[in-house]
Amino acid sequence: ASYAMFAGKDASRALAKMSKNDEDVIASLDGLTEKEIGILDDWEKKFAAKYPIVGTLAA
Repeated sequence: ASYAMFAGKDASRALAKMSKNDEDVIASLDGLTEKEIGILDDWEKKFAAKYPIVGTLAA
């Protein structure tokens, strides 16, 4: 599976919704269900365990 569409973007919503649709590759978390927020939390834990943080993005 290619995740190139997420490169350089905030993919939080798409990860929460388990979606690769362009309209979901946005930073807004508005309207996500509790289940989707839980899925996003699981992704964050997976990434934190696997990859060291080397920097942050300025908002």
